[in-house]
Amino acid sequence: MTTQAPFISYAQNAEDVLLWRALGHIQHGFYIDVGANDPEHDSVTKAFYQRGWRGLNLEPLPHFHAALQSARPHDINLAMACGAEAGTLTLYDVPQMHGWATLDADIAQRHTSEGYQVSTSITQVLPLRQVCAEHVKDQIHFLKIDVEGFEEQVLLGMDFQRWRPWVVVVEATLPNSRATNHEKWEHLLTDCDYRFCYFDGLNRYYLSAEHAELAPLLSVQANVFDNFQSAHLHHALEMYDKAIVDVQAYAKRVKTVESLLETYGEQSLLALQQRETADARADYLQLQADRLQSLQQSLETELAQQRAIAANASQSLLQLQHEARAIQEWAHNLDQNSQVLGAQIGQMQASLSWRLTAPLRRLIGLLRKMRQLQREGQLFQRLLASVQFRLRARAHAQALQDGAAPAYQAAPATPPQASAPSQLTPQARQLYADLERAAHRLPPQGKP
Repeated sequence: MTTQAPFISYAQNAEDVLLWRALGHIQHGFYIDVGANDPEHDSVTKAFYQRGWRGLNLEPLPHFHAALQSARPHDINLAMACGAEAGTLTLYDVPQMHGWATLDADIAQRHTSEGYQVSTSITQVLPLRQVCAEHVKDQIHFLKIDVEGFEEQVLLGMDFQRWRPWVVVVEATLPNSRATNHEKWEHLLTDCDYRFCYFDGLNRYYLSAEHAELAPLLSVQANVFDNFQSAHLHHALEMYDKAIVDVQAYAKRVKTVESLLETYGEQSLLALQQRETADARADYLQLQADRLQSLQQSLETELAQQRAIAANASQSLLQLQHEARAIQEWAHNLDQNSQVLGAQIGQMQASLSWRLTAPLRRLIGLLRKMRQLQREGQLFQRLLASVQFRLRARAHAQALQDGAAPAYQAAPATPPQASAPSQLTPQARQLYADLERAAHRLPPQGKP
């Protein structure tokens, strides 16, 4: 088996594999794709374009035509359809299904009856012979027709006597069905010296009589000897290879990381410990910050209270200052009044009437002293009577004890009431105290 790179097939049913098997020896060939659709997905011509071929693509759907213009800048891309005659026709598209657009109203009605949404638009239609007359300059190596039931009209518009494609590939089944429909249009090819070579279950391959030698290459299905891969498989394998590379690179990075972890294990552990210490330190600092914030709030509250107290004290100080000023004013007035009164007293003392009444004032003072002495004498008499009572009581009791007759009568049972000595003058109080001490120095009653 060959070791060359595989042929990547983008076609839906490996049509490009069979065509390349028959025509791959041609460099810079030319193709016509009627109903080109997407420039890559299910494209029969992409593999040829990649290998230097150029061609003519006819696609009436605007978004596919725009994609062809972008992906195939070296091709001729026409936004139109082909038919038996020039004009305009209604194009029926099924947006939810790829490749179902058709110019056949009956097929569009069948899609609608099956529940598919069908949109319509008007498209330009030209016969293929006119298109070839305007754009084809040399040989046509293959013509591919995929128009969803409109194949007969496309073939009717082609002049196969003037334009002789080497190979003609025509979709030969009803849309989305295994039922063939080539019976209606095959004679348009065979009548022009085209030989049927192969049916792949979807398309029929026809070879011009001028190139009958290629028939064996178009009579066998695509197989392992064609060394091909579908684009889907190729893309999957590319993704697989990329995944393998990514996995290997990841494994290498893992091994590198493991080596680094082993080399710097202690440093990592130390860093972890330092981080834990830092976290603990951060927690402690946060706790202290919370406490300081709480203290700040308390101090702010206390400061507000002190400010309120200071405001009240200031108000009280203002009130006291006001009262002090009032007192100072009162004292000043009192001082002025006392000075006035002193001046008046001085005037009164210096007056004649004051000097004339001086003897009278001294007489009144003597009378007051005489009354005071009289009151003190009466009080002293009462205190003296109390002391005498106690002395007589002691003497009487002593005489009775000695068996002698008492020298004086017994003391009355109730002693006279004495006044408080605090009402006496200092000299009288001293005399009274001496008598009390003398009375207490007598022996108590009943003792020798």
